[in-house]
Amino acid sequence: MVSETIKNLRRSHGLTQAQVAECLGLERSTYAYYEGGRVPGVEILLRLCGLYKITLEYLITGEEGIGRAYLRDSNASMEHVPHLLLSDEEKKLVLLFRLCEDKNAVIEYARLQSLQE
Repeated sequence: MVSETIKNLRRSHGLTQAQVAECLGLERSTYAYYEGGRVPGVEILLRLCGLYKITLEYLITGEEGIGRAYLRDSNASMEHVPHLLLSDEEKKLVLLFRLCEDKNAVIEYARLQSLQE
């Protein structure tokens, strides 16, 4: 899914693979692997989000709002996401971030927590 999304985004913005690769600090051949189906690491995914001004959710799924619906339907539980290798505290923070309207407040909370450690 990511490969299709990044290919569609690149084309809709009228960019070449070489141009996107340059923006991401990659070789064109490396970027071509991602459009071919290889999944980029988190850092590259986040750079792509920044480049296209999209959410990570959209980049991964090709749709917006799936995460919110998933959380609502699962009674805001992270138990149903076993592939996330997060501590209980991290799961709570992710859940809080997803549910909170004021994202900056959650970010500030996380920053303050990290300073206390």
